[in-house]
Amino acid sequence: MLYTQNLSIIRDNKTLIDDVNICIERGKVYALIGHNGSGKSTLIKALSAQTLPTSGRIYIDSQPLGKYTRKQIAQNIAYLPQKLPEAQGFCVRELVMLGRHPHQKWLQKANDHDKKMVDWAIDQTDSRTLLDKSVDMLSGGQKTRVWLAMCIAQQTPFLLLDEPLAPLDIVYQVQVLELIQKLAKEQNIGIVLIIHDINLAARYCDEFIALKRGKICHQASVNETMNQTALRHIFEVDFTLLTHPNGQSVAVL
Repeated sequence: MLYTQNLSIIRDNKTLIDDVNICIERGKVYALIGHNGSGKSTLIKALSAQTLPTSGRIYIDSQPLGKYTRKQIAQNIAYLPQKLPEAQGFCVRELVMLGRHPHQKWLQKANDHDKKMVDWAIDQTDSRTLLDKSVDMLSGGQKTRVWLAMCIAQQTPFLLLDEPLAPLDIVYQVQVLELIQKLAKEQNIGIVLIIHDINLAARYCDEFIALKRGKICHQASVNETMNQTALRHIFEVDFTLLTHPNGQSVAVL
């Protein structure tokens, strides 16, 4: 379980995250939603130990995140930022193999299990045709897929994704969401993703976590969220709820 206790983050006298308490369970997919500037990226960076809290704590099970080494954090939490790092000079296979480093000893070469996990992650993200290409030469959507493959190869109990769908066309958006849903259930991973399409989130996620001005304003199941009252509270606009032929509620403006 990954959870926070009274987490606050203040930068340049501005409160970005204010007294946040959330709990991420393994085996579930959480959609992190809210207006731009509501604190979503800041929260996900804190959960992945990319930024330090001003007050409060983050725990993995009962152990404070601050007690973990960087390697131990990487064995437990994989993080895909919105702005992907440069990977100049790496081919796709080399980049995905970096996901195995937290499980290797210093200067240890990749073993059979590492290679198996890399191949599995590449196949899961439909990146087999990109294997020997330079990462620099890939499109934005292709880069997202291979970086996601690296995170999957990391084999962590928690996966945090900052707007992973943004550079993808609708076909790959659906494929990635199906993969995320499958990983959560079959690999027992707790997954948090920042997402703006609430209808896609409602179809593939288990719970919504909504931020407003740095505070948690709503955390509930999909069924408890996809109604006019809850959506009005989160976004301060009025949605109309329609019923899709599959029975799912769909929100439209």
